[in-house]
Amino acid sequence: LLKELNIPQPKGSAVTNVTQALSVVKEIGYPVLVRPSYVIGGRGMQVVYNDDELLTYINEAFKFSSDHPVLIDQYLEGMEVELDAISDGRDVLIPGICEHIERAGVHSGDSMCIYPSQNISHSQEKTLVKYATKIAKKLNIKGLMNIQFIIKDKKVYVIEVNPRASRTVPIMSKVTGIPMVDIALDVILGKSVKRAGFGSGLYKKSNLVCVKMPIFSWQKLNRIDPALAPEMKSTGEVLGIDTNYKKALYKAFLAGGYKFSSAKQRVLVSLNDHYKQQALPMVKKLFKQGFFIMATWGTHKFLEKNGIPSKMIEKFMIDKLQKRMKNGRLSFIINTPTTGKNSQNAGFKIRTIAQIYGIPSFTSIDTASAFLKAYRVYDKKIPLTYDTITNYRKKKFFDFLN
Repeated sequence: LLKELNIPQPKGSAVTNVTQALSVVKEIGYPVLVRPSYVIGGRGMQVVYNDDELLTYINEAFKFSSDHPVLIDQYLEGMEVELDAISDGRDVLIPGICEHIERAGVHSGDSMCIYPSQNISHSQEKTLVKYATKIAKKLNIKGLMNIQFIIKDKKVYVIEVNPRASRTVPIMSKVTGIPMVDIALDVILGKSVKRAGFGSGLYKKSNLVCVKMPIFSWQKLNRIDPALAPEMKSTGEVLGIDTNYKKALYKAFLAGGYKFSSAKQRVLVSLNDHYKQQALPMVKKLFKQGFFIMATWGTHKFLEKNGIPSKMIEKFMIDKLQKRMKNGRLSFIINTPTTGKNSQNAGFKIRTIAQIYGIPSFTSIDTASAFLKAYRVYDKKIPLTYDTITNYRKKKFFDFLN
């Protein structure tokens, strides 16, 4: 269908044996996203970077079930974007476009996201709306629809289309003032989208910035690796709202239970080889903001080479790290995990111990960067805007909830 509509999507194929898997990867190249074909919520999904990782995954998958194919898709590490739409088969209303903070590869339910989007160009917005409208009309959708996209090198790709309500519907209803479920039900019962009074196409943007923060229950879900991945692990979400993006970000972290302190403590940084170079600007900001950096051996050597002071600590010194966490001498951890889910892995142990003591553990450099932006708001003691939100409530904001 996407080929017929001339809409790009990542290359991919379904395979039923190792030979087919190697053939597909040879054609589309690494990295690839592999997953069983019969699950939801990203269950069993993984990004792999070489033949050894691929063969390990494929053999395990077919050991579990040989009745279903494994899907292999090109992994595009770009910006993930999603939108909800209401269609009556002729007209399509798009309340807004959400931009994910974490790049593609983290389940959308576990991603922080921003509305209105902050880094999407006007031409890309037009493309997103055009693709969503074409798909909704072609499928004759009557009701709600959710589409997830990737923007990579300024090109828009469709990665998922759901002809149903998504978890973002309550959020988008609140922040835009459009009662999406009410309109969708009217459409299903035969009324037109335009009759709701919000027009069609992309609805006007809110003057407020909203940041969705996922909430996790690590202390109640034992032996679950807190690393963000294609599998969904969050159990709820909160919302930070302000007239300014960084302030909204700060509110979202506060609502999510993250602590900010003027007394800067130690931060443990442990990066896998894939993310070392990408994380460098973020670690430089971390140092400039006054945090004392501790780093595992490979990361320490990398930071030293790039002029960033850090204290070397080995991953096997888990007892010492645990003591620091217990005594509140570790502000947070940045730990990009290696491939695999071995519970004996040092990184796995560090992340799970951190959750026991309530120490934030960021496994995505994008989340860590967002946290540092929120920290700068805290450091500068910027007053937060609440009166503006109250005024919106008095006018049209959230009116449909009254």
